[in-house]
Amino acid sequence: MVQLHGGWISATSAGPGHGCSVTFGLPLLRTVPARQAPADAEPVAPSTSAGGELVLVAHDNPDVIWGMTKLLEKAGLRTLAAAGGHEALRLATEHQPQVLVLVLDLGMPDLDGREVARRVRELPWGRQALLVAATGWGQEHDMGLSLDAGFDAHLTKPVHAQQLLQLIAERRRTDA
Repeated sequence: MVQLHGGWISATSAGPGHGCSVTFGLPLLRTVPARQAPADAEPVAPSTSAGGELVLVAHDNPDVIWGMTKLLEKAGLRTLAAAGGHEALRLATEHQPQVLVLVLDLGMPDLDGREVARRVRELPWGRQALLVAATGWGQEHDMGLSLDAGFDAHLTKPVHAQQLLQLIAERRRTDA
């Protein structure tokens, strides 16, 4: 993860039974004027990828929720955020989002993402929702379990906004 953010990491140990020391560094935040994006920046284009759908993002890490919702909002989507499986199910039932993105480790402590997906699929409106699992579990077996639980797609972290926006755009085209 550190290397994906342009950083470095190293570990040293005096040997068995002595523990280890892990050191890492990350580059300083570069600020860029709004009109001048970096050449290597990945664009988030609302005109081609978003249509104002309501997206529910669920994760047990508030930083992940914040980052994902900000990216989706920048693309023109409306968002709801849930801090766990039970809250995700409550908000989904209350607001009936078109897209339910369970950006979480599928083994959530309160109610795992696969169980949330199963329960949402049992609801009349939930049969038509786009359910996307976004997780660190990326083995073929994990993907199969997600699809069996009712997810339409299984994305492995780190999830890029364009991957999610592409799924939303594809669903919009098939619904049209």
